Formats: sequence, C-alpha cells, structure tokens
Amino acid sequence: MADAEVLAELVTFLTPTTRLDVRRAALDQILGISGSLDGSASGFFLQSNVTLGKAICNLCESSIADRTLTFAVLTNFASGSPEVSDYILSNTKVPLLAYDACKLAAPFAANGSKLLANLSRHSPDRIHQLLTEHDAKYMETIFELIAYDTIVFLGYIIVNVASVAAHRTLISGFLNKVYPLLTLSDAHREIAADILRNLAFDEG
Repeated sequence: MADAEVLAELVTFLTPTTRLDVRRAALDQILGISGSLDGSASGFFLQSNVTLGKAICNLCESSIADRTLTFAVLTNFASGSPEVSDYILSNTKVPLLAYDACKLAAPFAANGSKLLANLSRHSPDRIHQLLTEHDAKYMETIFELIAYDTIVFLGYIIVNVASVAAHRTLISGFLNKVYPLLTLSDAHREIAADILRNLAFDEG
C-alpha cells in the first residue's frame, strides 16, 4: 500500500539528473500505484499540492528518455479522474507532447495516443480547443494517423469531441474519412461506429 512517506521518497527520484535506472525503478513503482482499481490513484497524484503529479509531468516534459513510462503513468492516473485530467490540461505541455509524438511516430507514440484518449474523455471541448490552437488541421491529421494500428486510440479524440454538439457539424465534414475505417480492424470499426453514433445523437 502506498503512503505519503513512500510517495515523497519516490518523488525525489523523478528528476532528469537522477540516474536513469533509478528513475525507471521509481516510475515502475508509480506505474503500479497509478493502476490501482480502488479509486485511490487520483488521490496520490493530487495530494500535498499535487507534488507527485507535478513531478511526473515535469519529468515528462524535460526527459524524452522517460516518456514511454511517464505517458503510461499519466494515462492511468487520468483514466478515472476528471481532476487529474484538468490538472494535466491546465498546467502542462504534456498533451501537446503526446500529440506531436503521434505525428512524428515517436517510440512512445502509442502511450501518447492512449493518454490523449483519456484526457479527451473527461474534457472533449478543452482538448479540441488545445489541439486546434496547436494544429488547426488536427482532425485531418488524426484521421490520417489512426490508419496505423499502434496509435488507433487517437480516434477516440474524435469520438469524444463528437459528443459535444457544437463540434458535430465540423466533424461531419470528415465523414469521407470515417467510412473507410469500417473496412479495417475491429478497433477501427468500433471507433467509426462510435463517431457515427455521436454525430447522430439529437439532444433536442
């Protein structure tokens, strides 16, 4: 069971100047904590004025060598927590690093795509605004990228943004990109079906 003392010790290792093998060992422990199914994970991230959360995000931003693990850890922490998602979106460059990793086919792109999927589930409007400001053609880019199985989770950004009524007209302009997904893998077909379902939803 993780406690404040253990986490405080782990935080001290989450700096780029710490020896790589020590950082990796600390991140491996935190990865286990972040995957907790009892609802406690977000509390660890946010406790003590977000000490652990800040350290992980800062390491993600400053160390390319650690992004595979830091993206995975942040994906877990954000999975069931709107509060963690809000912190990451409001205070860090991590979402943009994840998006750029996918565009550049970086070795950690798969984990970046999963993180973006989770962030968009909690805050679809905000992720749309953030990515639009970063890349005005981000939707077109995502439709091109999700043909690659390793980052298919990027498609859930479109699924989640389509849940916001204000963006459905925009996404409808990409129907010619949605239909071909139905001819690909089960994961692609599920994403296409979810996009179409959200586009068809009538709040009135």
